[in-house]
Amino acid sequence: IAMYKEALALFKEVEDEDYANRTTIRLGKGYLLNKDLSHSREIVDQLKEVPLERRTKMHFHYLEAELLRAENKIDEALQVAKSGKNEAIALHAIA
Repeated sequence: IAMYKEALALFKEVEDEDYANRTTIRLGKGYLLNKDLSHSREIVDQLKEVPLERRTKMHFHYLEAELLRAENKIDEALQVAKSGKNEAIALHAIA
């Protein structure tokens, strides 16, 4: 998690918004893997307010779906996961 925070600071410093957003998603995933749902939720809520590039948005949908599943919001998780899958298909990102 510390390394993601360092990378995030770097991408913000060089004003690379997309890489900062992608790193924020990875940080949210790190929190999720450590069962720190509150920090992961903060990240998801923060990124909902940010315009994301399409490929980044696809990754965001998967983070949000995983978090919703961890929060036991299964129906919402499935809906968000479908959005991510549709985005992936549109981007030819899955086989």
